[in-house]
Amino acid sequence: RFYIEEHPQLLNDLLQLLGGKMEEVRTIAMLKTINAEKFGPLGILPLCKEYLLKLQEKNTVEVNEALNNIYIREGDLDSLRRSAKTHRNFNIPALAHRLETHELLSYRRLAVELYKEAKKYERAIELAKEDSLYKDAIDCVAASKVSEVVYEQF
Repeated sequence: RFYIEEHPQLLNDLLQLLGGKMEEVRTIAMLKTINAEKFGPLGILPLCKEYLLKLQEKNTVEVNEALNNIYIREGDLDSLRRSAKTHRNFNIPALAHRLETHELLSYRRLAVELYKEAKKYERAIELAKEDSLYKDAIDCVAASKVSEVVYEQF
């Protein structure tokens, strides 16, 4: 708590120093709860982004989802896309569902891509058509390789 209250800029250094001795899942859960009433559901987790980026090499669900949530909160679509493409160990449909109602079209387009990768073609096509992303809808139909989908959707 001392580092968090007195020297939050040094928190990443502390976590990296102690990283091998701490359980990652527990650490992430703890960081989410600290000052959650002040900073929201991610707590102070965004302050520890550098630490999480080092942990992401292990490709664990909790780290990937924590970083994806931070990227959404920060509005960093490029990092979110990169994370989702290179670190696949997370709940893909859940992230797509969260992005499908985002106010920015580029995030909803990423939701279409994620649904397509999760082989949820009908939802991907529906979402693409809602946003007039007809090329993406056609790509989803082609990726499905199911003739019924083609007839149902067009």
